[in-house]
Amino acid sequence: MSEARVLVGPWFNWSSGRILGATITIPAEYESIAVAVLALFVRLVGSHFWCINCFILHQIRYTPYERDGFHYQYQAILANKLTDLSTFWKLLKVALAWRSNTENVKRRALPLLFLTVFHMTAFYAAGIFSSRVSRSAGEVLVKSDVCGWPDERSNKAFDQWSDEDVESADAWLTLLQQSFRKRAAYARSCYSTQSQTQSSLCNIHAAPSIKSRIDPAAPCPFFERTCTTTTVSIDSGLIDSHLHLGINAPVQDRIQFRKLMICTPILLEDKHSPNWTSKKSPSLQDQLLFQLGQGQLPSDDLYKYYYLGNRTWKGTSISDSTVVMTNKTITYASQPYNLLWVDANPGNPIEGTFNPISALNRTDDDVNVLLLNNLAAYTGPVRDPWFQTAATPTNSVVWAPSDVWISSTTLSGIGCIEQYQFCRSNQCTPLTGIYMIDQHAIDKLSLNSKQEATLQLILKIALWMRMSRLLTFLGGNILLAKDRLFGGTWLSSALENNQWQKEVENIHNTSMAFLQQRIIDHASPSNSQIHKSVGLYPHIMQETHQEILNICANQKVWSSSYHFFNVVGIMFIIFGGALVILVDVFFPQMVGWLQRRSGRGLATRLDWIESEPLHLQRIAFESCGIGPWKVTMMVFLLPRNLGRSFDV
Repeated sequence: MSEARVLVGPWFNWSSGRILGATITIPAEYESIAVAVLALFVRLVGSHFWCINCFILHQIRYTPYERDGFHYQYQAILANKLTDLSTFWKLLKVALAWRSNTENVKRRALPLLFLTVFHMTAFYAAGIFSSRVSRSAGEVLVKSDVCGWPDERSNKAFDQWSDEDVESADAWLTLLQQSFRKRAAYARSCYSTQSQTQSSLCNIHAAPSIKSRIDPAAPCPFFERTCTTTTVSIDSGLIDSHLHLGINAPVQDRIQFRKLMICTPILLEDKHSPNWTSKKSPSLQDQLLFQLGQGQLPSDDLYKYYYLGNRTWKGTSISDSTVVMTNKTITYASQPYNLLWVDANPGNPIEGTFNPISALNRTDDDVNVLLLNNLAAYTGPVRDPWFQTAATPTNSVVWAPSDVWISSTTLSGIGCIEQYQFCRSNQCTPLTGIYMIDQHAIDKLSLNSKQEATLQLILKIALWMRMSRLLTFLGGNILLAKDRLFGGTWLSSALENNQWQKEVENIHNTSMAFLQQRIIDHASPSNSQIHKSVGLYPHIMQETHQEILNICANQKVWSSSYHFFNVVGIMFIIFGGALVILVDVFFPQMVGWLQRRSGRGLATRLDWIESEPLHLQRIAFESCGIGPWKVTMMVFLLPRNLGRSFDV
């Protein structure tokens, strides 16, 4: 995905709440400057904090009794308000000078030296760790002037399309094709258990992937005798609109979405299909035209009919068989894996392509049957029920280098049901087919306007993430088994015994990845060129509903091209640091004022004033006859004769 435009400035990331989620986003090129300024400010605060410590230590150490020169020199150093590093070196030098000239130098010097070192270490570390209030990669809000998807002009027959309809369809169908293809690649890279989901390629969405629960021993979703082997269920769990899809919103404005897919291999040969025959059914011509795009039938062709339910087109039956295979289409097939599929959708039979027999019928769930014509040759036997080969190898494949294993069946099948559900807190719609989720079921959730808009947006995407829609655009290219083929040949290494489970998991994962990306495409569509004369933007149906526009304005993605500061952390550093600086500036005056009012500690105050460098300088000048001096309100000393120059 190309990098989306991003909102630069302040915003609230509701993952951390209104207070802790306050965030400032800046371009990455300003990161080093911002972090450096922050570290310098922390160091500045540290210097002022050290001055406060020096004042407190000076006051604590004062005594009216006689002390040696070591004590008074330490007091003078503290009153000088040097940096912690300069203070350390002066304290150390004085201690070394006095070590053999007075008593207990080590015991008297070490506490101050250790305190100085501790202060230096603490604030140098604070300067380094101040960068923890910022991140160099994370969630950002996308920013786009356009919100919406391309116009889907599918409500008219093809022969009624105008040139404008054709151009519009060109745009949105091409976009869907590209989106499905990219999401299939993303699912393989970022959803697989073997993949590194923390790689930069997977850091696109608010969540790198949607983790689903897989049950390899689920109950059969169809009539009991239909399931001939194990059944697998893949449950997305509750997909949170904020956490997984990146729609930035507080908890009360979020909704959850769930998809459950249950699949099992089904036996087709003999049970649902007789032997090859030369007999043509009355509707064969129409069925092959619909199924394979063939209009002319060879006179010497043989046919194999599969009866899983009547084939339909826009709700009307066009054949009593579900699919038909011909020996010519198999002989002249262009690829080793030919994937067909049919689907039924309760609540909207016009969308379906067959009426399932009773053994496969589900009155409230979407039903899909995947039919595989496997023409690949394997270097070893395959016992997977969908890709299964004959038990013994054959040398009849002329292009194979040695004996290989090939399938002994024309078609093998997998039956799946798909169920969908929306939830708010602990209230959910029934787990049903996508078209069975009606407004009555939605109204029972008592959604607010923001939740209602979010649900309608996800519902539109759910219509396109169904297995039948996904296979319409990807077909056999979705199969992971194609990755095991040797180059461009039809020869493959042997497949695992659970290859069919991997295939349906991959289909489910691709639909999840499509859901994640489709949300972003809606909030920030790219103005890609479909071809030289057709761009995407002119065909975007701009949203006008305010709540939908708010969703677009609050869409999060992951980015490493921007830098992020936590506002609470920044404010803590700035206001805390400012407080330390103000205390350093006014603390001695405030303490002096209290000492004057109370009459206590006056000698301590006088010792602090007279230990300051300017007062010590005054004493030195007066000893040279330079003076007299006057004291200002800020305790600064000035010669009374300001215009006089003198030599020291």
